[in-house]
Amino acid sequence: SSVTLGTNTCNYSIDFIPGAIPATDYLRCSIEGVPTTFNVDLIAQDTAINTINGLSIDGDVSALANSPSLSLNLSNLLGPIGTGTYNFLSLTIPNTIFAFPIYDDGTESWTQSTNNQPGSFTIIVTAKTSNRITGTFSGTLYGADGAGPAIKTFADALLIYR
Repeated sequence: SSVTLGTNTCNYSIDFIPGAIPATDYLRCSIEGVPTTFNVDLIAQDTAINTINGLSIDGDVSALANSPSLSLNLSNLLGPIGTGTYNFLSLTIPNTIFAFPIYDDGTESWTQSTNNQPGSFTIIVTAKTSNRITGTFSGTLYGADGAGPAIKTFADALLIYR
């Protein structure tokens, strides 16, 4: 599309995220610059185990077999999942509030580095009630279940669900 003012013309493009986005619940992001929505079978569920409070938000791109899927896992050793910043689980400097995202592109699983490669992944919960969670997320995940060296970069991500 373009806009013209006098003799000057500015061309621009509009990117649409694929699929229908429900009015109230969605999980979407750009992966390597490609807009992607994970709204099929989108669910948030309590994953608390013993003294670890947890919440997992999971969705698929489509209902087809081997459809790409994304799982955002939040954990808090100090109390319930709430607002705040959740980063990768650190094996060298243990933290009590952490994130463990898993992306499956249909053929390979991508997660945090298992070989000390650079990069981070952050999930920021901006609001949380008993039945709704909202926030953003971004970062780098590594192929071969975290072994790399291939990476996928997540950006422009929004989460509104429960």
